[in-house]
Amino acid sequence: MEASETVAKKKQTNHFRVNLKKEVFDRISHWAEQIKGQRNGVKIRPSDLVEYILESHSAELTPAEIEQYKERYTNEIDLAKWLVKELSAAQKRGQKLSIAELIRTSCPKQSSKKRKEKQRAKGCCESESVSDSQATAVHP
Repeated sequence: MEASETVAKKKQTNHFRVNLKKEVFDRISHWAEQIKGQRNGVKIRPSDLVEYILESHSAELTPAEIEQYKERYTNEIDLAKWLVKELSAAQKRGQKLSIAELIRTSCPKQSSKKRKEKQRAKGCCESESVSDSQATAVHP
């Protein structure tokens, strides 16, 4: 009976799958080969290596890492979809909300003039360039 309990516990382990680009997987495979080359008899799977790297990282992302992620993966279509969703929800609640207000609340406060200029140049958080009257015209 104990053997079946052990098997049942093993089956309860949660496994999550992540899709990686080929270049990223190739890098992980290269790192695994480096580890194998340093020590004979080491069995390492790519998932073990990814798990090790993630566990070695701090529990929180740094502000710089978050900014890098947003710069790499944020796009205008996703922003527009989010804006429509938020505007619709506000309308259902009977609130009048503008695009400019949503953009202002979704962007972090600027700490320096240079940072604000840099983000404006990249097109991020341009709440000042969208007036409330323009936003209302777009979404009544």
